[in-house]
Amino acid sequence: MFTMTPNILRNLLTPKATRRYPAQVQAPFENVRGELFNEIERCVLCGVCAGKCPSQCIEVDKQASLWIYDPFACIYCGVCVDACPAKCLYQKPLYRQPVSERLIIRLQGPPRKKGKGKEKVLEKEPPPSGQAEKESPVEPQTRNLRSNIWTAPAHFTDPMRTRFKRKQDPIFCRSPHPSQKLAP
Repeated sequence: MFTMTPNILRNLLTPKATRRYPAQVQAPFENVRGELFNEIERCVLCGVCAGKCPSQCIEVDKQASLWIYDPFACIYCGVCVDACPAKCLYQKPLYRQPVSERLIIRLQGPPRKKGKGKEKVLEKEPPPSGQAEKESPVEPQTRNLRSNIWTAPAHFTDPMRTRFKRKQDPIFCRSPHPSQKLAP
C-alpha cells in the first residue's frame, strides 16, 4: 500500500506534463496537413478531388454548382489537394476545433451554363461562398457509392467475405477447427 506513496508525492511536486487543449494550443509541426479549404470562385467543379479522395468525404454536383465536404470523414491525407487541376484546394496547418454537432460544409460556386465544349460562368452575383449545415444525429456516410467504404458493415459488402460462409471465413479463421468440416 505504501509503495505508491513516493510516486504520488513526486507527481504532486512536479509541473504538469499535459496541456489544457483547446485553451493552450501547441504550435503545429512543420509540414503538417490540417483542415481542408476550397476557394470556390476558382473551382471548376471537375470532380477530380472527389474521385481521388480515399475516404470519400468530398462530393461535387456540377449541375447545381455545389461542392460538399464532410470534415469528420476526412483523414487529412492531402491527395485531393495534389490532384486538383485548378489548385483551388489547400490545407492550412490548423486542427479541427472540437464541436458538439456534425457539420457538413456546402460551398456554392458561381452558376454555370453549358457553352461550346466548355462551361461558361454566368454574369450573376455568386451566392455566399461558404455555408455550413448542421446534421444530427450522426449517421453513417452512404451518399458516395463508388466503393464499399462507409456504406455497410464489412461482412455484407466485402467481396472476399461474401464468397465464404461465416464459419469458414478466411479473415476470421484461417484454419478451421477440427470439429468443423469444410463445405465442398
